[in-house]
Amino acid sequence: MQAFPSGSNSTLVFAVNTYPRFSNAAAFEWDIAIDIDGDGVTDFFVVGLDVARVISSQPCGRLVSIVVNARTNALVNPVRFADVATDNTTLLLAVTASQLGLSPTNPRFSYQAFAFNFNDGEQVGGTAKFNAFTPAISTGQFVSMPPNETATVPVSINTAAWGITRPLGIMVVSQDNANGAPQAGLIRVSP
Repeated sequence: MQAFPSGSNSTLVFAVNTYPRFSNAAAFEWDIAIDIDGDGVTDFFVVGLDVARVISSQPCGRLVSIVVNARTNALVNPVRFADVATDNTTLLLAVTASQLGLSPTNPRFSYQAFAFNFNDGEQVGGTAKFNAFTPAISTGQFVSMPPNETATVPVSINTAAWGITRPLGIMVVSQDNANGAPQAGLIRVSP
């Protein structure tokens, strides 16, 4: 989960790593269930699926990120292409906070990830909490570097936000790394 706050809105990016390689992520459905009011009921879904399943005039094979209002089943525009390569293990689904009914005065939500192959579904982890405007751990940092190099990226912790959303740590996404765990380095963090 990554946030890029900008005034009264924020771009949110959900990263999913499958560990096993997929040839094309669009052959599956990726759902992020979002609870914005803390009642344990899904309010929105961030869904990654083949664009042809959403816009029939588009050719199939490209993954898009859409938002669906779980109460009305209405599509919340706009539709965005996901950031994912073929023969990979990591995908990025971007939405805005406003698409999810979030704002600086209502910034927190919880989420769960699910993957479907259109025959069955599998939850990809537990439930996590996040603040779309004041994350407990700084997000949005990135660095480009040549192969076999290392870099240091500063990270800060907001202790007040940590007490409310309590993240497990950081997921360092490197989509150009070898498939599997090297594309999603998990680092435990504590205040």
